[in-house]
Amino acid sequence: MSKLFGKLAAIITSTAITVFSLPLSALATVQSDIKVTVKNKEAVSSCQKGCVSMPVLKKSTGGDDDRMTPVAAYTPMMRSAVGDTSGMPTSFDMRKVYGITSVKDQGEFGTCWVHSAVESAESSLITSEPDIDISELHSSYYTYYGDDQIKLFSSKTANILNEGGTARMVANLWSQWIGPVKEEKLPYQNDKFFDSKYDTDMMRYSRDYQLKNAYLFDFDHDRTNFDEINAEVKDFVYNGQAVAVSYMSNKSNNWSGLYNSSYTKRKPRFANHAVTIVGWDDSFPSAHFKNTPKGDGAWLCKNSWGTDDGDDGYLWISYYDGTLSDFAVYQLQDSDEHSIIYQYDSLIPVQTLSAYDSSEINGPSYMGDIFSSVGPTQISSIGTYIYNAGTEYEITVYTSLTDDADPTSGTPSSVTNGKCDYTGFVNIDLDEPVLIENTDKFGVVVKLYCESTPFVIPLESSLYVEYPDGKITDLSNLAKESQISTLTERGQSFFSSDGENWTDVVDEELVYSEEDEQALLDSFIFQLYDGLEPEDEELRESAAVDEGYYTRLFEKGDVKSTFGNLTLKVYGDPIGKVRFSHDAGVVSPDEKVELYNCRKDGKIMYSADGGENTEYDSPIEIKKETTIAAYTDFGDLYKGRISDLSLNAVSERSFRPMIPELNWLGYKTSGDNSMHELKYAVKQLEKEYMIELSAYEDKITLYPGTTYGVNFNGEYYGGFDAIEIVNVNYGHSDIKLTLTGAGLEDNEIIVHLNRVLVGLDYVNEVISFSYVDKLIAPDGSELKVGSKIGEYAGQDLTAVANDEEFRLHINERPEIPRMTIDYKNELLGPVSEKLISNMEICTGDVDGGKYTPITGRVISGEDLPELDNLQYYISIIPGENIKFRLAADSEHFRSAEEVYVIPDAPANAPEIKNIEYLEMGYRFEGIEQCEIGEFDYISPLMLDAIAEDYGYTPGTFREILRSRYGDSDTAVESLYGAKYKNKDTIDYGYGYAVRYAATGSSFASANIYIFKNEKGDVNKDRKVDAVDASLVLAMYVALSTNKDTVYDNDETERADYDENGMIDAVDASMILAVYTSRSVAAG
Repeated sequence: MSKLFGKLAAIITSTAITVFSLPLSALATVQSDIKVTVKNKEAVSSCQKGCVSMPVLKKSTGGDDDRMTPVAAYTPMMRSAVGDTSGMPTSFDMRKVYGITSVKDQGEFGTCWVHSAVESAESSLITSEPDIDISELHSSYYTYYGDDQIKLFSSKTANILNEGGTARMVANLWSQWIGPVKEEKLPYQNDKFFDSKYDTDMMRYSRDYQLKNAYLFDFDHDRTNFDEINAEVKDFVYNGQAVAVSYMSNKSNNWSGLYNSSYTKRKPRFANHAVTIVGWDDSFPSAHFKNTPKGDGAWLCKNSWGTDDGDDGYLWISYYDGTLSDFAVYQLQDSDEHSIIYQYDSLIPVQTLSAYDSSEINGPSYMGDIFSSVGPTQISSIGTYIYNAGTEYEITVYTSLTDDADPTSGTPSSVTNGKCDYTGFVNIDLDEPVLIENTDKFGVVVKLYCESTPFVIPLESSLYVEYPDGKITDLSNLAKESQISTLTERGQSFFSSDGENWTDVVDEELVYSEEDEQALLDSFIFQLYDGLEPEDEELRESAAVDEGYYTRLFEKGDVKSTFGNLTLKVYGDPIGKVRFSHDAGVVSPDEKVELYNCRKDGKIMYSADGGENTEYDSPIEIKKETTIAAYTDFGDLYKGRISDLSLNAVSERSFRPMIPELNWLGYKTSGDNSMHELKYAVKQLEKEYMIELSAYEDKITLYPGTTYGVNFNGEYYGGFDAIEIVNVNYGHSDIKLTLTGAGLEDNEIIVHLNRVLVGLDYVNEVISFSYVDKLIAPDGSELKVGSKIGEYAGQDLTAVANDEEFRLHINERPEIPRMTIDYKNELLGPVSEKLISNMEICTGDVDGGKYTPITGRVISGEDLPELDNLQYYISIIPGENIKFRLAADSEHFRSAEEVYVIPDAPANAPEIKNIEYLEMGYRFEGIEQCEIGEFDYISPLMLDAIAEDYGYTPGTFREILRSRYGDSDTAVESLYGAKYKNKDTIDYGYGYAVRYAATGSSFASANIYIFKNEKGDVNKDRKVDAVDASLVLAMYVALSTNKDTVYDNDETERADYDENGMIDAVDASMILAVYTSRSVAAG
């Protein structure tokens, strides 16, 4: 709620439909005496080779639209996975035990559903990353961006951000590795970012974390599982995991401003806002609500309406609030936890599947996906949706498949099995990673069974009505028929009831019978009226309109469903990848970092801070900030089977010992006898914060967001306690806070206060305002508003106000440290993160020498192993002349210019001579000194966008690149993105760029294009066979009979197999012999 506004392929049969609901006639009109009950908990549609569950209607939270859409239902958890909860405290506040992030303000957009999800996700990593801050804007927008995501009618940013959403939408997005990203990468206020399609596309698949689990659960219709769900929520919160939840926010009817509490007896359909549960109090009095619930007890919730709402952004919601629904817990892990994701699905499931043709049969169902490997890797984990608590699973990976329509037609791995006690998206590690030695296809099969329901397979599907003229109307906006048909291909997803006979999801179309349609219609109508009271006249009229819409829709056409891919993610890694027991960041003193690879072969080697590699034999204690790099040494185990390039991949993470830290620093100011709302200090450095105060704010109260003790002027305070500072002096002053924790080294925090009487405009280098009586420069001159201050950089001004004299420091003009050229990677650097964020570049090609942001050229040191991973670098082009400066901001002048004349690349390209033809490729004299580039085509539009990022017009940018890559635009587009490697041999039948490698003082040389087919491959089909021998004989005959036939040098070179300068029958015989030999070897 915005702050501003409170493909199953089978034929369906009707015999398996069992729906208990009111007859249609009872719901056809709005009547005050309608009372409905839920009995149709699991209505189904049966098919020839399976049956599917009945979807439920759900609406989004936070948006302006109350429409409901069909979606697959989670079976309510009827049994707590927690066990005995008698030891739980009667009240708990995780803010004071685990810490919590600052309260955000969603402003005018309806993004509460993402804010609540992000808060839950942040709580999963706040111990290791105390100042974690995840972008809400990224997930809010990208949920609806792309042809493979939820489609909206409007593409306007404001409309997308006001669409609202659900917990499962966030889980679905993050499960695809679309986000989440850090707030600094896409700040909430930067909605103009999406005005650039190029920037939007480039940011889409950015991520700083990976989703591990997203537990999604809810009450059943009559809340018979009230105690079980409450126990689950308490267990999560007690263990440091905030829980996202939706409820009905209505300040007029449900809100107590005195106690900052909310309660309504309405049903979940009225939930319009999402918050995050961070604590509870069993004794919170029922009398402290505007409407009295039936018992005491309430959840402490964090809101996203800023600190001026509720109790500094927090509120209480009664346990008995009837709208509480859509509970969700998100758990994140480091972005490098897995390196590869194999996936076909991208849409939220609308139905779940049983592999049996009757809902009366409840046996194991199998789902399987077939993928093509990216090369020698290992499969480490899978991710999927579990819709029923207590579902048992068995996971098997089949390698080297022999049948593209059977995911089990290969060599099976060992079986990983277990049981899921929670519903939602779960990540399951394999007991032992499965080795994929080549680029062959492999299958991943998951056997699922739940004793309470047969509907265990999650899958994408459309649900629509098709009219006699072939036109359709989609019933669900989560997955449209056009998307399913376009995104699903044969040979990807399969299901089976026995694990042997498989059905491809694309094979048939599901068509509802008249009885099935009626069952579906009855279910929809029931839900349209469910929870409405006689006095809800407008809502009941709206439900009647929707009822008429669905009724007419079903009468005009046939209800159909096209099924897409199964919901299955498969995670791959380099072979033997070493994993860490901890996420990067803080490690507590009673814990040590463990390394593991889950393999039975190889030994783990590691180094700390670039030191010598040693064999890992025990957990590693973190005594200082340490970067651990580790890999698995397989020795000669895979020699001759797998290239060394596919082994010994290094995993790296940085850790630091735990010290007392702030999650945030809040403050309230007062002046003119008024207290202002809670605000947050700006974190400048690791241990420094800045607070800007106006001339009228003479008192400040600090609120340290921490779980540690705080010492200020010899007095100790607890986290979140108020520290009152009565008088704040004019100008700059500092406050020291010492954070203390048992067994931990004290941490001193400096808080810079600036009570502003004089405005320093560093951008224009003038005095912007002044409330002092007199302002004197170091040279004795008196300064006024508008006076220039650039010449006083690094000096103090003297200010006089109310007969009090104080110093006003003007910051020094910053400087850019001299950077060096990395000729191999074509970079300038290194540059610190603080400087790179403020750098500008001038190429002289835009608006007569205009400076532009350097963002598009920035490379992180983490991107290349030979670079300093804590530094940043700037991409350069040989031969360009560029200038840099640091931009002015609110605290710094702009720097002086730094000019760099980048040398040209050597113009001499390698000479290709003395080619040696080998069975698996060819080489030439001097190949050891060269790099071989594999083409990576870049479209003209993309190249133009890169030109803009580099500060050039497209024409000038191409002109610079032509001098490096070739005279034509085609050469530039093909070679600019080429990946260069050192190779002993070059593959036949492909084009490559060849250049001399860079040295320590010179860029790589200009390129030469090379393309060769294997000797004997006369017809250039990348194989030597009988066809080539026949062609050689034909050439021999033509040349022998002096026919007027001309062959080019390349053709004659390929045909002259014995290299005697003649094409004859001997060459044909030799080619045929090669073909025969290879055929025998291949079996």
